[in-house]
Amino acid sequence: MKKTIGILSVVMLSFAACNRNTDCGVKIKCKDQNDNNIDNAKVELYATVKNENSSSFIADIKASGVTDGNGESNFIFKLPAIYDVKVTSGTKSTTSIVKLEEGKTVTEEIVIK
Repeated sequence: MKKTIGILSVVMLSFAACNRNTDCGVKIKCKDQNDNNIDNAKVELYATVKNENSSSFIADIKASGVTDGNGESNFIFKLPAIYDVKVTSGTKSTTSIVKLEEGKTVTEEIVIK
């Protein structure tokens, strides 16, 4: 009987571990120099790659969107990663880096200058 209870406990724990949230969320919050939210700013998350000549280029845009009235743009990924972020509003743009973490939503505040 004790053996059966032990096996059932292990099975139940393994099912509980399989159901945890592993999504990686990121919230990009855009502001201007006066701390005002910027809406309709273009947000791009991408990976930069260096080739054999040591020059860098954007390999692939992983996600893009536009900020809402609160100056926010939200994205969800299945795997942790480190992305470059570029935010453009009008003729101004700013870049940053964001590290996604498993099961968490990371907030990155970017000030456009």
